[in-house]
Amino acid sequence: MKLTNLFMLCIILILGVIAYSLGVRVHVDVKQEPNVIEHETTMPPKNETTKPASETTAPPTDTNKPSPEMPKPPKKTDPKVYQNNSFKKVVLSEKDGKIIVKGQARVFEGVFQYAVTAENKIILQDHYQTEGAPTWGDFEISFDKSLAKKTGAAFELFVYSAKDGSKTDVLTIPLK
Repeated sequence: MKLTNLFMLCIILILGVIAYSLGVRVHVDVKQEPNVIEHETTMPPKNETTKPASETTAPPTDTNKPSPEMPKPPKKTDPKVYQNNSFKKVVLSEKDGKIIVKGQARVFEGVFQYAVTAENKIILQDHYQTEGAPTWGDFEISFDKSLAKKTGAAFELFVYSAKDGSKTDVLTIPLK
């Protein structure tokens, strides 16, 4: 029996040395109660006793006003943001008869293609170069608004595959 206990103690000691050498830190605090997060606000644990409102010193808050910690809901005037693995923060806007597409791309050598399509036909196609991966490079592309008037018109951002030449990481944005 003593030999088994000694063997187990050696195994625990060896595992402890390995964990320490790998930088694994274990900290257990039994007295600490976890904080419960509900709807982006910190709530006290349920087992804590709460004081009645008459005993609190803080003035009552207006629950109709958004708290500074809570994220604000998007406004109806905020532009829609599109993204995928290679493109992010892509937004469309209009100015002086042009459609402007702004965003960021993280693509090989910073080169990607874009196209305006309608009814499975390519109306406009070109390429753009920005900073190459691994950084996110900013881009701004503009084209005439009249190209988007066709039924089913869409704007595509994509990369050609070096392996087989197919389109990859396609981000399609409807123009109507």
